[in-house]
Amino acid sequence: MRRVFGKAATALVMVALVALAVTVAGASAASGRQADKTSFVFGAEGGFTTLDWSQVYQGSPMRSAGFELGGTLFAWDTSKLRGAGCNQFGGAADIKPELAESATYDEAGKAWIIKLRPNAKGPNGNAVTADDVKYTFDRLIANRQSVVNFLVNSVAYYGTTIGDVSTNPFEVVNPTTVKLHVKAKTALDLTILTWMQFRILDSKEAKSHATDTDPWSNAWLKNNSPGYGPWQVSGWAPRSALFLTPNKNYWGPRGNIKKEIIKAIPDASTRRQLLEAGQLDFASRLTYSDYIALTQKGTKSTGVKVQRCFAADRTTWLLNFKDPILAKQKVRQAISLAVDRGELAKGGYLGQFPKANWGVGAAYTYKKTPAGTFPAPDATKAKALLTEAGYPSGFDLNMIYSPARPGPEADQIAVLLQKQLKAIGINLTLTRIASSSDFQVAFTAGKYQSMLYLEPPAVGDVFYSLNLYNTTASFQNTFGYNNPEYDRLVGEIRVTPAGPARERRVTKVAEIIVDTVPVIYITDNIFLHAVRDRFSGWTHAPNGEIYAYTLTATK
Repeated sequence: MRRVFGKAATALVMVALVALAVTVAGASAASGRQADKTSFVFGAEGGFTTLDWSQVYQGSPMRSAGFELGGTLFAWDTSKLRGAGCNQFGGAADIKPELAESATYDEAGKAWIIKLRPNAKGPNGNAVTADDVKYTFDRLIANRQSVVNFLVNSVAYYGTTIGDVSTNPFEVVNPTTVKLHVKAKTALDLTILTWMQFRILDSKEAKSHATDTDPWSNAWLKNNSPGYGPWQVSGWAPRSALFLTPNKNYWGPRGNIKKEIIKAIPDASTRRQLLEAGQLDFASRLTYSDYIALTQKGTKSTGVKVQRCFAADRTTWLLNFKDPILAKQKVRQAISLAVDRGELAKGGYLGQFPKANWGVGAAYTYKKTPAGTFPAPDATKAKALLTEAGYPSGFDLNMIYSPARPGPEADQIAVLLQKQLKAIGINLTLTRIASSSDFQVAFTAGKYQSMLYLEPPAVGDVFYSLNLYNTTASFQNTFGYNNPEYDRLVGEIRVTPAGPARERRVTKVAEIIVDTVPVIYITDNIFLHAVRDRFSGWTHAPNGEIYAYTLTATK
């Protein structure tokens, strides 16, 4: 059913991309525009090698493709937020049923009763069934993908037995109803079902390709993606391009975009040129100087608009508590006082991101108190704290960093941090790790004294952000922060619905972060989207993804 491009087609796609780049030299913003006004061309910073989101997670381009294909039980709904979510950050309450029609909670049975949408069909006409839901989650859990296991066990409490990640929490009630068992009800039980790896598969089609040695059809699903969202995969060239066309049976509202192409274009300057020439409609992850230049040129000149939207991402500096010096609270407080966050935001991000001001990210709604606000840089107070901690002459400290995460800005941030720490007597040596995989291995193993990092929550909710790294039990807390009061409050936020009671707990957590310094928060990042100014119907989910199927081409 799905057409996969082989080596010859892959070569043709690459030739087409090269030809596309060549046209930029002589193309103007007007003359270079696509002839097909209802196509959307997404210029991504890389490609991916599989369409099976349940087995391998290969970063941003793969993630964007998964969200675009859609077909999850629930989806983000930012329609009632300012700027459709660009100027007001969405949260756990801002979701809507997608393949689900409704969900009600059974208090006695500790389960969600989820009824499926009766008119939800895939491109081949198959209707979504409860068997599809159960098959999808059976397969996810069997493949033991780390993000999936984290979401269903550490963010929500899916299942019936604590600690048993192999038990599928979904039960088929009838062909159009499933029961989702939970150990305890949380504020994110349904919200995490918006995550793109929870796309519901057409189990009838997937099972037809199973074998005795491959019971989950892993080989076939690597190159095929049968689902129920607004798009179907019409073809793809691994690492190069993905081609999407509408699911003719999609029941939901959509714009007039008839084709989407996600192209891998590794060079940021090429992506920007193609965007200005009208050959791309969206260019991901440009340089910060590119965003500034596009803004200064103006939309009237370039046909490009730079969207700046709220995000929960934060650039962080991790201090490893396994180090006896860094484990001392006064030492960490001194380092926090030495850090000039404003200088780092200006130098590393050219002022495109604001400095981190509060213990909890600025995008979230809560009362921001003086006790939860990072103090202004003060080298004198920082030196006094080091003296009280027993280090009047400072000490040596190593920081590993990588241009892969948070990005190429890491080089400039590292040099600035080195200068700022020198002012209080700390000799910061820098170890640059070019390989993203080696850098990730060092993080996972906790093999660093300190590390420049990025905190990008996959789910736009304050509990997810607070739990992601800093709770004692989080598998991403590789730096060893352990604060029982923090854990208790975050646990309460998990089960407290949106409202004043939840926000009071968030305020207290922000104050704990400023006081105990689990990590050094540097910037509160924002989502920057450089897009052609010929579309209406933008939606801005808190995960930062753009959704081309909602768009209407107006020019």
